[in-house]
Amino acid sequence: MLGRRSHWETPVGRWARRLGVSRIVQGLHAQGVPITRFAVYKILSGMRAPGLEVRSGLARLSRGRIRGEDIDRHILRTKARSSCYRKP
Repeated sequence: MLGRRSHWETPVGRWARRLGVSRIVQGLHAQGVPITRFAVYKILSGMRAPGLEVRSGLARLSRGRIRGEDIDRHILRTKARSSCYRKP
């Protein structure tokens, strides 16, 4: 069953759920990456693809657990799942 929580079912989503959005934002800010909680939620929901600075920051923050390819797959999977809920 496809649901609104599908973005937590990818490796990136599971990592983000374990760490927490607030800690992701704090970790990126500590690296000098300006981002808001809202932007992180948009990325996790597949509504927005992160820029290179954010992608690199997420990879560093995860200590190599996630890579750019993982983020791309996450965006594609969540975008495909969420599109079935959008009105034509």
